[in-house]
Amino acid sequence: AAESDPADSPVKAAILAAIDRAEAESGSGEWALTGTHQLFANAQELLMSELFRSFFLAFALISPLVVLFLRDLRLGLVATVPNIFPIAVFFGLLGHSPVRIDIATMIVASIAFGIAVDNTIHFLTAFSRCRRDRSADLAECLARACAKSGAAMVKTTLILAMGMLAFLLSDFGPSRRFAAFTSVVLVLALVGDLVLLPALISGPLARFFRRKAPEAPRDALTSGR
Repeated sequence: AAESDPADSPVKAAILAAIDRAEAESGSGEWALTGTHQLFANAQELLMSELFRSFFLAFALISPLVVLFLRDLRLGLVATVPNIFPIAVFFGLLGHSPVRIDIATMIVASIAFGIAVDNTIHFLTAFSRCRRDRSADLAECLARACAKSGAAMVKTTLILAMGMLAFLLSDFGPSRRFAAFTSVVLVLALVGDLVLLPALISGPLARFFRRKAPEAPRDALTSGR
């Protein structure tokens, strides 16, 4: 979370001093903040906690469905990495920036996850179909998947990002932040699907997807004697 504005410190100090004086006069230590600002603060805290819970619930429900759709447990597990990548990078960078995290910012995570899942399924579906061709190796299947689905994924991302940028003309601050952040996360999701995902499949996880060489028939081995 971003650091509080120094201009708010005198106001907070005055409020705390007033509460201390009221406690000293009444002798009671049971106090609760009320008012419109406290109501909005409680509502924002509740909404953010619900957004966290709904995001993890969506992740827990969608990930098994991806595994069932691809009919491959290994591909389904690998598919979760590029879906988490844009969210982790975005909020990691946001944590080191002075930008305040509000409700509009938190919604970006759910939207990015849904779009990243669509692109990931598109890519892995093309990859899975190529793997059924016994003559194609791992690198060739990745190249075919990128050639077949890459253009569609790029066009989809650009259309959605450019559509979101229309909200930059809004006079409402949260709408402008939502549009800008969503566009950034969409681009990060595209990078995760077209760069990170093929790198994982062809790099450290290649042994799980590379076909084993067929064993020589026993008759062929004995005939050479």
